[in-house]
Amino acid sequence: MADGAGAAVRCETASAWGSVAAIAGAATLAAMAGWLTTISLQQDFAAYFTAARARTSGLDPYVNQLTTPGGPWDGVSVYRHSRFLYPPLVADLFRPLAALPFPWAKAVFTAASVLALVVGLRLAVRDQGARARAGFALALAAAWPPVFAALERGQIDLILFPLLVSAWRWRRRPLLAGLALGLCALGKPFVIGLVPLLVLGRQWRWAAATAGAVVLLALVTLASAGPALSREYVADVLPRAARYGEGGPEAWMLDPGALANVSADLVEGIARIDGHAYAQQIGDFRRGASLSRLLAEDAPPALRLAVIGLLLAAGGALLGAAAFRAPASASWYWGGLLLAVIAAPVSWVMSLVWALPLLADSRAFHRTRERGLIVAQGLTYGAGFLGLVHPAAWAAVGLGGVVIAAVVARRAEATP
Repeated sequence: MADGAGAAVRCETASAWGSVAAIAGAATLAAMAGWLTTISLQQDFAAYFTAARARTSGLDPYVNQLTTPGGPWDGVSVYRHSRFLYPPLVADLFRPLAALPFPWAKAVFTAASVLALVVGLRLAVRDQGARARAGFALALAAAWPPVFAALERGQIDLILFPLLVSAWRWRRRPLLAGLALGLCALGKPFVIGLVPLLVLGRQWRWAAATAGAVVLLALVTLASAGPALSREYVADVLPRAARYGEGGPEAWMLDPGALANVSADLVEGIARIDGHAYAQQIGDFRRGASLSRLLAEDAPPALRLAVIGLLLAAGGALLGAAAFRAPASASWYWGGLLLAVIAAPVSWVMSLVWALPLLADSRAFHRTRERGLIVAQGLTYGAGFLGLVHPAAWAAVGLGGVVIAAVVARRAEATP
């Protein structure tokens, strides 16, 4: 009886502290989101917003419309191509937001991003005692630089987070799980790299449903955008993004005359949309998280592909064995997403928010809370702060998450 009473007291204490952590985390996120919405352009959201307005006006979302009379401009694009790197269907999905004034649109998007983070964390730790763990996880997330970067850039990763959590939870309902992953692949094509792990984890119907969802969404894109724009995305935008990201050679930049009216703002770090001025970015640090890009730098395409293949082979072997031996462990699933991030030709620190289920949820360790795993968890989380100083640390977060995922799944296999 005494042991039971002590356990109840400890549970109540943990729940109380979890509530305090949740309030602190939510308050920090709300303050951060409000501040960034007010002063930052949130560049990636500006790209979504501008592409949606271009589609609404019947213009090409992949072309910089700065010189088009009345055409939308995202405030920072200086190349002849736009900064929008997604399928045309994504631009269409942003049309309702693009109908709003830019300040309102990005406020709605930022609020939705914070809500998505809260919901995703709550779903990721949903079981007995989950409220306390979700509170601590929210506090950790609020202090973590990848979360700040996702909000500062207005990236889509936080919006996708609860969809990725739901896909795992729906794995016994493969049509729903496959549709969820397919939708995520619209925003982040490297999510498709999970399919081989799903097969190794004996989630064959889920893997097939994911492939079917991707094909279905491609057909919807073709029907809504037409063959010309769809072909432009596949043949031009994807290869360019894989090699250069949103940039490119200097020869691809707009002529100086086209930038004359905005050059002063660009030099001063100011961006203007819908009559409002914003800082182009908050924080001067590199945001690339691709380990393959870091290792290969500007090497010839063949060498870059070799580096990507080596990373996928090494990480895939670890996680594939984990998925095969412990298919019920969610760790290999999240590890697979992180492997896709660091092996992709171009990826960004914002996608590292998907490491949070591994770094913040003690349930993932089952009964295996060994000191080594706790240290690895802390070091991987800490690397997210070092990334502000050196970009290699961003890749270290993903790599650490892959290793933790493989170890946790292996321990879960041996745990009764």
